[in-house]
Amino acid sequence: MSEHKNEFEPLPWQRSHLGYEGRFVEDVLVNLPNGNTVRVSQTANPLQKGNKGTKSKGKKSDKKGSSGKDLDALDDDPAATGTTVWDCGILLPQYLNCCLNDTAHNPFAGLQLQLPLDKCIELGCGTGVASICLAAHGKLAKSYTLTDIPVCVSHIQGNVDKNLSLFNTPGVVVQVAPLSWGNEAHVHALPIKAPFDLIIGTDVIYYDAEIDQIKTLLEAITHLAGPSTVVFLALDKQHAPKSVDLFVQTVAAGGLWRDVMNMSAKVPRDLITGTAVVLRLSGFVGAKGHKGRRN
Repeated sequence: MSEHKNEFEPLPWQRSHLGYEGRFVEDVLVNLPNGNTVRVSQTANPLQKGNKGTKSKGKKSDKKGSSGKDLDALDDDPAATGTTVWDCGILLPQYLNCCLNDTAHNPFAGLQLQLPLDKCIELGCGTGVASICLAAHGKLAKSYTLTDIPVCVSHIQGNVDKNLSLFNTPGVVVQVAPLSWGNEAHVHALPIKAPFDLIIGTDVIYYDAEIDQIKTLLEAITHLAGPSTVVFLALDKQHAPKSVDLFVQTVAAGGLWRDVMNMSAKVPRDLITGTAVVLRLSGFVGAKGHKGRRN
């Protein structure tokens, strides 16, 4: 890995500095370590056909309180966060793909597990770029379940279909399902059932001072986790510095995970932005377990 020398200079793959068309409209290409190139579509308006729906990284909960990301009008989400590729959506899969055999940067260092894992689920996957990149690389898991609120599902499925030829690892399965955080019916209807070996999420905290969003995200993770589950979250403090800090503090003090590790320093410099935080949770013990610790 090359070292990124200037922390103020955008990384070559970084998207936050692009103009409107590149940022929100044009297809995004991601080059993987195995030579594959993932292509995903964006759209500035996921509700172009008049369907009522919501942003993926939303601000308000629905009337039932089922999700911190559900049932807001598009007018509340002019950037169409759910159908945009954000920096952490590239950062996390590239870190996991590139560093599996890198002693200095291995994301799973210290854990007793065997790759590939059986079941991976992504929360609030937006365009699906993170899981699609992992599946196209073919080393991490045997199945991937990409989830987001119902209005985003067709867009995600379109991106999965666009990359089907890249999922050539024998036995790999990539599926898309609706999942609003806190919606038990959605959890029970998942095509692959919990607990999952790996849970990932990128840019799933997007607005500041949103305690309900933090609560529903933690509940969603809890409903999908088991004793051997590993969770990776890539969060961007550029969008929500207070909420990201509060989330880290809440997880570390919550007692649900034996190990809450900030992995940011282990990510190669050319793969992480100055505002990104990469968390790894492991050792899920539930509400009566040991107090979590932040490393």
